[in-house]
Amino acid sequence: MPRHYEIARVVTCLAALVITSPVHAAGTKPASSTAPLAVEQKTQLIPAPTAIPVPEIVKRAEEVTKRLTEFHQLAERGSAIDEIDTRLPELRAQITEDLDATIESLKREPARTAVDRMAHAWRVTRLELAGRVDVLTKRATQLESALDQLANLRTRWTLTRTEARASLAPPAVLQRADAVLSDIDAMRALLQAQRGAILVLQDQVGQEMARCQDALARIERFQEVTLTRTFTRDTSAVWDPYRSEDYFEGLSESATICTLPSCSTTSPVISTFLPTCSISLAFLFAARPPAMR
Repeated sequence: MPRHYEIARVVTCLAALVITSPVHAAGTKPASSTAPLAVEQKTQLIPAPTAIPVPEIVKRAEEVTKRLTEFHQLAERGSAIDEIDTRLPELRAQITEDLDATIESLKREPARTAVDRMAHAWRVTRLELAGRVDVLTKRATQLESALDQLANLRTRWTLTRTEARASLAPPAVLQRADAVLSDIDAMRALLQAQRGAILVLQDQVGQEMARCQDALARIERFQEVTLTRTFTRDTSAVWDPYRSEDYFEGLSESATICTLPSCSTTSPVISTFLPTCSISLAFLFAARPPAMR
């Protein structure tokens, strides 16, 4: 058998082995088939709450007590929140007064420098309010996280109490589980009330920010109108008189007079500038509108 036939047979066998190999088969597997596995692994990272073993109930109860003490700090408003709530009425009244003054001032069409000062003042006020909203948003987020943790704790301790009763645990252990659940419910009520108050205050500050934005929008519209007026012509163009029919008729009569023989013989100066005058007249007549030709 010729040598090139043997080489062809070897290449064919190798190709068949590559196509049927497990590595090649795994490579042809759709990429989407790995998506459910990733979702399943992600779900497994969050274990479901389980009951606490009866021997560990007392120890875990002490840990819950420490956690609730930390949560109690969130239930207190703090100096920053109190300052925002205290200053809000004064700030609201000031914004109302400034907004009315801005509207009246824009009606009188103030100078550009005055408008720029008003815009700067409103931006400063809006920036101050934005900082207050950030403080309130951070506290609301912390309260939301604490409430989620309390919900998980309550679920676990509910399961713990149920299994402790089923296992005929001592009454003292059952009472300890009940006390933990009672403390969790009390803390949840406090945090929910605080979260509601924070969200209401956040909305009120947001309304004042919207009023600042309204003032800035009014100023921006005024500046746009003023800029448009700056580039709008309110008088006739300098070339308008030269486009009238009467003007070109006058030029025609002047040209006739200048071309008389006596003109060139009586005045050497006119004869000198006559060619230039004729060329200028030619351009002027060519520039006339079609309706005037």
